[in-house]
Amino acid sequence: MLKNYSVVTLGEDKDTDPIAAIITVKSSMNSITNIICKTEPTFDDQEPLSEEQLKKAGITDADTKLYPFSKLSTKRQLSTAHSTYYLITGKEEEKELYVGDKLSALGYMAIFKDAKGTVVAKAATHGVQFSPTLEAAIGVDLLAIVCMGLSMASNDSAGALAGAGVI
Repeated sequence: MLKNYSVVTLGEDKDTDPIAAIITVKSSMNSITNIICKTEPTFDDQEPLSEEQLKKAGITDADTKLYPFSKLSTKRQLSTAHSTYYLITGKEEEKELYVGDKLSALGYMAIFKDAKGTVVAKAATHGVQFSPTLEAAIGVDLLAIVCMGLSMASNDSAGALAGAGVI
């Protein structure tokens, strides 16, 4: 069975309680949609992911209860990409929180804005190495920005997080 998720923990101890699970819902050569789930509901009467949804993601533990917290939708082109991060606020409700654009450049360059259009973070590599430098404003959700940036850079954001040592 394919594993279409990554678990996010704090620190390097893999036995600590997870703070989130990133599940790939849809993936193609030009786009990817991920949901970031938590172990507690985000709003009243929120239903956890169904057993079928968990199984599709590769999660086989029947006792697992994950609640969608946010959604990340990314579309890539040859040298650019656009990503949108939404908070899930109700059963069929989403609120746009961040928008990111990967710029056409030899290395990696991206700008991240909040819903009002204010720049809240930027990322860039120096030369052609993929060791980006991220600068972010105070109060910005760094996990959201890192997930957006990695999804614009590759086709496997969950795997990229693991490779980058984030999870």
